[in-house]
Amino acid sequence: MRTSLRHFAALTAGEWGLTLSLAVTSTVGYGVYYYAFGALLPGMEAAGWSRSVCSGAFSLALLVAGLAALPLGWWVDHRGPRSLMMGGSVLGAAATLLWASATQPVTLYVAFAGIGLALAATTYEVSFNVVAAWLGAGRTQALLVITLLGALASTIFIPLTSELVQAFGWENATRGLAMILLLVTLPLQARMLYKPLSSISEAYPVHPPRALPFWQTLRNPMFQRLSGAFALARIAQLALISHLVVLLISLGATAVVVAWAAGLMGVMQLLGRLLFASLNRFSALKVTSSGFALQGLACFSLVILPIEAGLWVFVTLMGITNGLLTLTRPLLIIEAFDAAQFGRTNGSMTLLGSVLQPLGPIGAGWLSQWTGNYQGVLWMMCSLFLLGAILVGGAARHAPRQDSSGARTT
Repeated sequence: MRTSLRHFAALTAGEWGLTLSLAVTSTVGYGVYYYAFGALLPGMEAAGWSRSVCSGAFSLALLVAGLAALPLGWWVDHRGPRSLMMGGSVLGAAATLLWASATQPVTLYVAFAGIGLALAATTYEVSFNVVAAWLGAGRTQALLVITLLGALASTIFIPLTSELVQAFGWENATRGLAMILLLVTLPLQARMLYKPLSSISEAYPVHPPRALPFWQTLRNPMFQRLSGAFALARIAQLALISHLVVLLISLGATAVVVAWAAGLMGVMQLLGRLLFASLNRFSALKVTSSGFALQGLACFSLVILPIEAGLWVFVTLMGITNGLLTLTRPLLIIEAFDAAQFGRTNGSMTLLGSVLQPLGPIGAGWLSQWTGNYQGVLWMMCSLFLLGAILVGGAARHAPRQDSSGARTT
């Protein structure tokens, strides 16, 4: 079986409406739940909150979101997305309001636990699930549109939140973000997710069709290889994100250059998604394996090249591949396994990485202290990415097959 990217097709009017609704919902969700935090943090610190408490609350939200992926995926597979996404938006708005009024750490942590659930229920994972089940030949184009708009979340919400904080203070700014959530996302979810539109190519199944039993999917070597590869990459990515500024400064970059590099990496991610369409002659497995290998090469460039050159090689490769890999994972699941079981399969595939991802920041911190520099950390990240590339590269021969009746077998 060949898992390909050759699925660009024109979307119907109904499919465009659904796709744009999911794109806007995901963009607002990531903007409020994820990117606004950094813009609100200075105001919270000025109000007396410690950075460790705030960072701990944010980390809790990410952990809850990762752990919730599997049960929420099961829900969408069996009951559809509407009640989950609308409930997630209401919960997210309520949790954001609680965040704004929190005066004790326990209240803040409860609020961010709710934000984590809302993040899992309203952003990419559920949106990808809807695309997998409701759309046919236009799936790839829909995924591209959703992630292209999602890439603008930081561009929109970081400056917006900063302006709101300056004008009204961080508490009222947070309340304003909660209102944006309700006013923007709920109407879209209520209208577009009520039932499959007549112009959408495949109806969302109330009961998933009989296909490869889910327990056989979990036992499939391809699934296990992909899960391991994405978990290794997630560990390396979290190590990189949490130590990026200190790492680059330790290599000789100035704070101003690091800031520009971080901004350029976001631009490169957008470029990676735009380049996605040009790779339609390659399999999703090859693109994913090559992406992980290039991320390893990006880390290696900081080891062997002077910082003046290595930094820009690193930013370019890491940014473009991050943009590509956001799109290839859902396509791998849709085409290698069963679209009707996308939620459970995707949730299970990401669960291992969600549980193990704290090893990245912790391991990088310990290794840098033990060695006194970040060379060992770079080698660690390079090794994790390359091992992930090897696992993905060997996964194709374990893809589920189809028998003469069209049913999938292991």
